[in-house]
Amino acid sequence: MDAVQAGDVNDVGVKVIFPSTIYGSPRFFSEAFQDAMAIVRHLGKPDIFITFTCNPKWPEMISALNSQKQACDRSDSSCRIFKQDFDALMDDILKSKTG
Repeated sequence: MDAVQAGDVNDVGVKVIFPSTIYGSPRFFSEAFQDAMAIVRHLGKPDIFITFTCNPKWPEMISALNSQKQACDRSDSSCRIFKQDFDALMDDILKSKTG
């Protein structure tokens, strides 16, 4: 019997459970959380948490692009500049670490 005709609209459609290999699925985030907690159990609580983003208005980004192009048009240059700046930040953090 049709679920709508029976008045039970909770059974309409097909229930799909995405595996953890699908990025953004609840199982993906659950597995990522469990992995992070396993690392914390093994290594201890983190000392620092940093979010590092790319700014398309960085001077080196502007000079690497033609005047008519945007950073999203040249992902190779954007990634290279981001990696250079990220490596410089990590060098600063690791060299200034006092123990």
